[in-house]
Amino acid sequence: MAYASVNSLEELKENKDYLKYWKKKQKIKEKYPKDLWIRPTGSKNALNKNYNNHHLWKEYIKEIGDLLLEPKGDYQKFSWEVLISDSDKVIMEQKARGSQREGSKY
Repeated sequence: MAYASVNSLEELKENKDYLKYWKKKQKIKEKYPKDLWIRPTGSKNALNKNYNNHHLWKEYIKEIGDLLLEPKGDYQKFSWEVLISDSDKVIMEQKARGSQREGSKY
């Protein structure tokens, strides 16, 4: 399986689907406090004692995950068009359609 790649952030921003995804992601990030991304380091006990926004972090991760995995969403379209090679697309489409033998009853 060959994978396409993206070499720069500017290359991503040229893709309309990625740009739509990125704007939605920024809207989600704006809903949460700025210090949410400053994560404590150390042992598990240090994390439990010093980090009060864990519930917000979990909500944020869920929202971003839902955005990434949204069926026919902007990120899915971007992934399909940019990150998956043409040969892999053909194979995936054949698998999705299943066996298409002539004269088959199914």
